[in-house]
Amino acid sequence: MKILFVTKHYRPGAGDRSYMFGLEKRLRRRGHEVGYFAMAYPANLPSPFSRYFVPNVTFGDALHSRNPLKWLKTFLRSFYSPESSSRITRLLQDYRPDVVHIHSLDTHLTYSILPAIRKQNIPVVWTLHTFAPLCISYFLYDRRKGCVCEACRPKRFFMAALKRCGNGSLPASVTGSLIHSFNHTLDLFRFVDVFVCPSRFVRDKFIAFNFRPEKLVWLPNFVDLPEIRPSATGRYGIFLGRIEREKGVYPLLEALQETGIPFKFIGDGSARQDLVRKARGMGLQDVEFTGYKTGDELKDLISGAMFCVVPSLVYEVGPLAVLDAFSFAKPVIGFKIGGIPEMVRNDETGYILDDFSPRALRQKMLFLYRHPEKAALMGQRARRYVTATHDAERHCDRILRIYGRFSARASA
Repeated sequence: MKILFVTKHYRPGAGDRSYMFGLEKRLRRRGHEVGYFAMAYPANLPSPFSRYFVPNVTFGDALHSRNPLKWLKTFLRSFYSPESSSRITRLLQDYRPDVVHIHSLDTHLTYSILPAIRKQNIPVVWTLHTFAPLCISYFLYDRRKGCVCEACRPKRFFMAALKRCGNGSLPASVTGSLIHSFNHTLDLFRFVDVFVCPSRFVRDKFIAFNFRPEKLVWLPNFVDLPEIRPSATGRYGIFLGRIEREKGVYPLLEALQETGIPFKFIGDGSARQDLVRKARGMGLQDVEFTGYKTGDELKDLISGAMFCVVPSLVYEVGPLAVLDAFSFAKPVIGFKIGGIPEMVRNDETGYILDDFSPRALRQKMLFLYRHPEKAALMGQRARRYVTATHDAERHCDRILRIYGRFSARASA
């Protein structure tokens, strides 16, 4: 089978790209072919498909440009891109995939590719790694207030402009709200055959935003268990992922005060440097910021941990950080939000906290740190859970069944 992956970035990264490259590896092992359609970024990996990639567009420069023609061209292009449509059409005609699998799609590639794919009678599968179809900031999160937000439901996207959800920029927020209104008014989502939801929470949320239930399929994310050896209880706590405010890194840092718990923030993000300064100012000498890590270096860091904290303040889709920790037999402490409670069983494989406070986090971290035998027992249960429910081969089986069902219908 030939599969075409659609993504904004064709380079390694967290979240959707970690899943995407992991799935590609599994599919290739089974003899399937995987192609790519993406933006042409300098940091992209080499690809035989790069000649089809869409030239990079920097919206920030265009929005603040004094050239009205450049501004207008970029503004219109963010709604409908003839170039994206024509490039993917040429790719589809040359490559002739059996199915298109979307991992990320936004105003850079634009939804104009969806009717173009339908014209070629090729089915579309879209894995919902974020809430991008529902929210211009992707996460149903109000960054200015620091809380979850569903003000645009149902289809009230003008609220995104009023709340300046486009990184605080009024022009970006107005543009984003108009694009979402355009996509939903034209119902461009009708060109998608099935949406894959990494958690039941995601499926329920899209139904609440008036997406058709029969098009939403629940399929949890996977982890490569055969490549990971579970380890015994380690010596420190860890945070895995993007270091951003919505990920709860500031309450976590506050929770670490006066605990004496060695802790490592593994990852990178826009809040990292500020967090480093705050940690030093708070005298947290045992807190380390490792930066973004991959491969054996990342495995060694997780393997040496005692527990993992996932303190997100935003709706998590199905955090890979939880799966990574569980696969190494590490319990997880997280808040009761998004898809996290579906993955972490309270007092069995970790702790789920109703109280979104540093005090609550501090109590659970101290308990596990002072009771390593309890952390080890929880970790063993977590490993058994992830083996039973998030195995990569079974996930690949289900994805292929989804591909097969719709590609067979398209060829009929």
